[in-house]
Amino acid sequence: MRVRGGFLGEELDEDDAADEVDDAGAASARPSGSAPPPSGEVPPSRALSRQEIVDKLNEVPVFCITNLDGNVIGMRAADGAGKPMVCWFTDAMEARALLDAAQKSSDASLRLGCHGMGAVFTQCNGWGPADGEPTEAGAAPTAQSEAGEAVELKLQGSHKLIADTSPQLRELLASQSLDAGCWQLPVFMCKELQSTQIVPVFLHPADLSATWIKSGGTEENLPKNLAMMDIRMLVKEMQVDSSPWELIHFVVSPESIKLADELRKAKEAEAVAS
Repeated sequence: MRVRGGFLGEELDEDDAADEVDDAGAASARPSGSAPPPSGEVPPSRALSRQEIVDKLNEVPVFCITNLDGNVIGMRAADGAGKPMVCWFTDAMEARALLDAAQKSSDASLRLGCHGMGAVFTQCNGWGPADGEPTEAGAAPTAQSEAGEAVELKLQGSHKLIADTSPQLRELLASQSLDAGCWQLPVFMCKELQSTQIVPVFLHPADLSATWIKSGGTEENLPKNLAMMDIRMLVKEMQVDSSPWELIHFVVSPESIKLADELRKAKEAEAVAS
């Protein structure tokens, strides 16, 4: 289904989400924000503002299926159960595969869209209810389809990874009084890769392993005790002055950098042609 009027329009444009991921390749090599501190000097513990957190999240490109007008396309589970949903995929290869499958089952011309994860995190209610708003257990952010049907909005990680981690993430979220809602997204950290200049955060253990190897480690001494949490848990912590959160840097997979660059170039080519 086509989401009514391209419901993303105004909110994502306000955050310049598409522009944020235009430099995804460059952003993957450095943290956002101010320059890193001198070697050996740890910056002071400081809470980050919501905009600072959004800026860091926006370093990660996420992908959705759209029609040629840019309206986001909804989908249903394979068994037809549940509400229709709109997903933004963190896994570039899964996004490509889903586009291929959607093209084969649809007469419409479809393509991939790319946005910054910070803007989509906000769109998918990652911040939870605003101050003073009641919290409804299990409530899910929704948009509306052309047929007037409610549509769930989701940040979607690798399907197998989500299947393996969702039960534990739901428990962790409940322990911090955070609503798991209709989606969970794990992030991973490793103290052996942290320094006084950067604290990398990964969306998949495979990316962490690749970074470990590139940094001089081996598969034999790959750290085993990874810290895993839902992204909403990390965002909650980043709003408290308990650590030097400016060192946090979300690591983008090479596949996502490549796909984001392809989509950026295609967009630029269309603009020139028009």
